[in-house]
Amino acid sequence: MNPSSRFASDGNSGFQVLWEDGERVFCRGNSHGDDKTLVLAVLPSSEHPAPATLDRLAHEYGLKEELDGPWAMRPLELIREGGRTMLVLEDPGGEPLDRLLGVPFEIDLFLHLAIDI
Repeated sequence: MNPSSRFASDGNSGFQVLWEDGERVFCRGNSHGDDKTLVLAVLPSSEHPAPATLDRLAHEYGLKEELDGPWAMRPLELIREGGRTMLVLEDPGGEPLDRLLGVPFEIDLFLHLAIDI
């Protein structure tokens, strides 16, 4: 995946896909020209996304002045290049929760434990 030439000047994006939700793909990679600055990129998963998907990315970018870094991932850029749109966000680090949580509780076991508390 090479979301934008803004990243990885050698043509290799170096992006790691962190999560996909069917509508969007969330990736982590290095900012162009800076091997130490990681950013998150959000791209539509489809080459021909629905207008609502693009509107959502534009809306998220439009909130950049309202968001404060300590509690939110701030949008840095909204890039439209080569027929693709990508939202670039600050990367606070971390891992998606679904990778850390493991298998969900069986509902019966969960309810039994909740009643005992």
